[in-house]
Amino acid sequence: MRWAQILIVILIIFVLLVATATAIAVVYRRQQKLLAARAQRELRPRQPRSLFADTQQALDESARALPQQSTQGYMQQRTAFMARAATGDLSVLKDAQRTNDVALYRIVLKELVERSARADDRLRDLASFVAGDGQLRGSVELAEAYSAFWQQSPDRTTTGMMLQLAALSDDADTFRKAVEIACLFWQSGQLPQFKGEELRQLVDSQYWLLSADARRTGAGFVLKQKLGSLRAELSAAHESAAPSDERAVETDVKDRG
Repeated sequence: MRWAQILIVILIIFVLLVATATAIAVVYRRQQKLLAARAQRELRPRQPRSLFADTQQALDESARALPQQSTQGYMQQRTAFMARAATGDLSVLKDAQRTNDVALYRIVLKELVERSARADDRLRDLASFVAGDGQLRGSVELAEAYSAFWQQSPDRTTTGMMLQLAALSDDADTFRKAVEIACLFWQSGQLPQFKGEELRQLVDSQYWLLSADARRTGAGFVLKQKLGSLRAELSAAHESAAPSDERAVETDVKDRG
């Protein structure tokens, strides 16, 4: 009887050992599977990322936007553009604009202005080309050259062109000077083609051709103040001229009667 009890105890211990070993084996296999799966995930190729992923992406985009041409190629292009400008080829401005190089565009335009300033017909052609394109910008040099030409024989058409080129220069001070001289000529009777209200409307319409950056400068603030006072002067002149016109009409009617 005693031996039977001992055998039962031994059997129970054996069963417990087998069960424990089985459980350990199951847990071990599960851990191995998890480790293998993790290793597979870590071995998959990943896209390289920096700690500043957004900044890196922005830098990459900026790099792709940079000109791909070499310094030598740039100088060759500039030389070719300047040679065309020296011959009076106005279409070179369009090509210079397509490079998105503001400095290059200004150099080419300056060459064209220097060439055209010596002949009125060339200056008129250049001014018409820039103002009529709708996309090209002007310059201070072009605005000043045309202003000098305009003062020789101002009329309705050239006044509009003079103000437009001043606005396309994207220089608030240049536009202010153009507006002031136009108003002085009108006040002195040298622009009889305009009524005060018409000149005011022309100035207002050309003002918006100035770039937003130019309007936000300190000179742009001074320009706004000057335009405000000139508008008041032109409007007052228009109102005072209206009764005179009415009296002239009444007098004419009476004379006819």
